[in-house]
This record gives sequence, structure tokens and C-alpha cells, in this order.
Amino acid sequence: MVSNDVKHELLKARIEYGEAVKSAYQLPSSAHITAEGLDDFFKDRTDDMAREFISYVRQNTEEIRLMKFVGEK
Repeated sequence: MVSNDVKHELLKARIEYGEAVKSAYQLPSSAHITAEGLDDFFKDRTDDMAREFISYVRQNTEEIRLMKFVGEK
């Protein structure tokens, strides 16, 4: 089971990812990006596994922040 500290770090990374998606796709700031299944993830994983996932999410967040669409400057 994932510890509370790592769980908090994962939730923070997930929120940052959602904000990057909203910005990249120009969604309204009031839009909600959901993450169904995170509770199940916490039950069945270790801290090390969760940290690997956090790294993956943060890497993808950076890639999304760098995305440009056709005609965008």
C-alpha cells in the first residue's frame, strides 16, 4: 500500500498534469480532468511503484506543456 506522503506527491503530480492538459488543449479553467482508479492504484502498489508512476506523469506533463498546435506561436 502506498504511504500518505507518496500518495500526496502522486495526487499533486496528477493535478499538475491535468492543468497542463487544460492549458494545452485550451479547455476552460473550470474543466475537471478526472483520474478514476487512483484509489485502487494506492491499494495495490508500493511506494517505489508509485514513485515510478510519479516520474512518468511528470515527464508527460513537461511534454504536454511543450506541445504546440498548427498555427500556434
